[in-house]
Amino acid sequence: MADQSEDEIRERLKTALWFSIGKIVDEESMRRNRNATPQFIGALTDMVWSQIGKFMLWVDQ
Repeated sequence: MADQSEDEIRERLKTALWFSIGKIVDEESMRRNRNATPQFIGALTDMVWSQIGKFMLWVDQ
């Protein structure tokens, strides 16, 4: 991991977040007999990513 740039690490983390959120949304969708689009999962991932960033700024203070 020492060879990876900060941007590569950030992209890998965001991809892992997208995958995890997708699994949770899929499980809930199946349980509730609903559908969720990939766009919804992407938007939810962006929102969670943004909130994580805001939280990290708060923690650094």
